[in-house]
Amino acid sequence: MRNLLFTQLHIGIGQRSMGMALFKGGLRPGMPRFIEHPRSGTEAHDLAHLLKSLPARSGFFRPRFASITIADSLVRLFMVTPPPNAAGRADLEAAAAIRFQTLYGGPPSQWTIQAPWHPGRAFLACALPAALHAVLLQGMAEHNLVLMEIAPRFVAVWNRWRRHIRLDTWFVVIEEDHLTLAILSGYNVTALRATRLPQPLYNLAHWLTAHLQCEALVLGFPLPALVQFCGYLVEALPEKCDGMVFQRLGMRAPFAAPRADGPGIELALSGAP
Repeated sequence: MRNLLFTQLHIGIGQRSMGMALFKGGLRPGMPRFIEHPRSGTEAHDLAHLLKSLPARSGFFRPRFASITIADSLVRLFMVTPPPNAAGRADLEAAAAIRFQTLYGGPPSQWTIQAPWHPGRAFLACALPAALHAVLLQGMAEHNLVLMEIAPRFVAVWNRWRRHIRLDTWFVVIEEDHLTLAILSGYNVTALRATRLPQPLYNLAHWLTAHLQCEALVLGFPLPALVQFCGYLVEALPEKCDGMVFQRLGMRAPFAAPRADGPGIELALSGAP
């Protein structure tokens, strides 16, 4: 949550760009400042280049707190069913590591896995590359920033819009070339699916409805009457297509970035209040 007394920084890290949204604190906060930076090197190089632009381009007090939102395409999101004999967090962490290796094949030791670690029901886990995690922590320390949160795009959007997400709906988060689909049972995520968007994508509405129909057949779920969604390029979706109603959960003024600002800033604003 943003403390209005301090200038705060929200960073978005995507496949091809990074973005910053800088919010001035105090009694007259004013409009946020946006900075977009294309990715051209290593994570450490690109993050350093982005953060070094703060003194020259911020135009007001340097931020004290920062939050980071990472594109879902850069992380691994997966559901974990706790073992029936789980005695504590160590058992849940072991179950998450086994699940990760089963799904992705690589050693979980090269990833940082975080989750709510719920012993009584399936929970959503996120794996972030350990090297990227280390770079982010180092960058925050070098610029004397207090890191409030590192979250994948789906989690940031879910936390922001959870009160608006309907019971038993399907929830879709769209990025430049990546889609994350959450199927809800009640208000809890019961299944999570990720896929790459075809490129070029000429008709998002028709592709998405066909994709959702396919997922329903594969997973054995009935198609929902309502699909709620948010993310980049979502203005191409109509309100209704093939019997499904689409509802956008969009940015709220005055923090909505212009469409031309790009995916890096759009990612950064996912973590803004």
